Amino acid sequence: MTVGWLLDRLAQFGDAPALVQQDDAWSYRQLLDAVTLQRAVLDVGAGEVVLLDADFSLAGVAALLALAERGAIIAPLIAAARMETQRLQALCEASVVMTEMGVQRVAQVSQQPLYAQLRAEQTPGLIIFTSGSSGQPKAVVHDLGRLLQKFQKPRPAARTLSFLLFDHIGGLNTLFQTLASGGALIIPSAHDPETVAAAVARHRVELLPVSPSFLNLLLLSGAVARHDLSSLRVVSYGTEPMPDATLKRTADALPWVRLHQLYGLSEVGILQSRVRAEDRAWLQLGGQDVQTRVVDGILQVKAPTTMLGYLNAPSPFTADGWFITGDEVEMDGEWMRIRGRRSELINVGGQKVYPAEVEGVLATMDNIADAVVFAEPNAMLGHVVGCRLNLIHPEDAPALRSRVRTFCRQHLAPFKVPVKVEISTEPLVGARHKKQR
Repeated sequence: MTVGWLLDRLAQFGDAPALVQQDDAWSYRQLLDAVTLQRAVLDVGAGEVVLLDADFSLAGVAALLALAERGAIIAPLIAAARMETQRLQALCEASVVMTEMGVQRVAQVSQQPLYAQLRAEQTPGLIIFTSGSSGQPKAVVHDLGRLLQKFQKPRPAARTLSFLLFDHIGGLNTLFQTLASGGALIIPSAHDPETVAAAVARHRVELLPVSPSFLNLLLLSGAVARHDLSSLRVVSYGTEPMPDATLKRTADALPWVRLHQLYGLSEVGILQSRVRAEDRAWLQLGGQDVQTRVVDGILQVKAPTTMLGYLNAPSPFTADGWFITGDEVEMDGEWMRIRGRRSELINVGGQKVYPAEVEGVLATMDNIADAVVFAEPNAMLGHVVGCRLNLIHPEDAPALRSRVRTFCRQHLAPFKVPVKVEISTEPLVGARHKKQR
């Protein structure tokens, strides 16, 4: 499927602002002029695999759109991942590396079956690399034309901050949703709480898509009080479970804002969701032709935006075509609550511990800025619960360990209480503001 409809849509917005970055702003007309310039110099054919070293910028977005129009198979690469260029290029078998300096060709043409499928259907492709926190990243292959279909339905324009990154399915979802609706994408110069809050205030941001970990940091930083965030209408959050304490503190700090939980994976895109009014931790997933089911406690999905497959990993699809997400869910009628990844569950002598549940309890303690919970090997039980803490103020380590265990015993079953308690001055989240376990 071609993406010509998207460029035609952008042309309708004329001189309205499309991209805003600090003191610079570019209209839709200027963005399309940049696409035209890329089109004129782009030496890439349909079906070629391109590693695109770019970011949210006029040049980066224009290159992405021009490559999609050309029918290329695009693997976005951000600056933070440049040290991995050779490894990722080999992983996706890219024949072209495209940077601000130009196009570099590599003497290879991939015969991957998934690429052959895209070429046969004459549709552009998208490759997303998973985080690889447990080893080599997986290379997720999407039909980009099909992924963009959901944006064809016009939605209200909004001034939206680009928090999630250019090589992340959530970041690209933000980009395409904003542009397809005629909104303005506000590009912050950094992703720390102070810079983001200042960008919201300065550019009157209406929609802020972030992670729960970032919301926690934003509240602790005091930036909410230092900046005028009254323009915000919606704060959406996803990528990891939301602790109840963080959700409540956010609602108290931003009472005029609608908090909206999203669900998305690199493999399925971002699905439409509806949260339960009386408890925002529960949601329903939907959207056109989206189906869900729960098998053995694990969420399975069928959706038009689901990937074609992995380049370097076994198929995660059932025999009847359902994608196995790996997310454990709790059901209450038609509502579901995401408990966490089954791969992150801690097995304590046969008892399940969800890290997010323990992190949620730790988040309510005094002097705890952030917490990450992990499995600690144990000769008798297999594993016990460990936690690593960022503190607001320095505290005596033995006293803190005693305080943590006493507090957790009051709120958790005994097998869920952290046995190992560490203090860390290093951030507990990665570049994507997601817990690093």
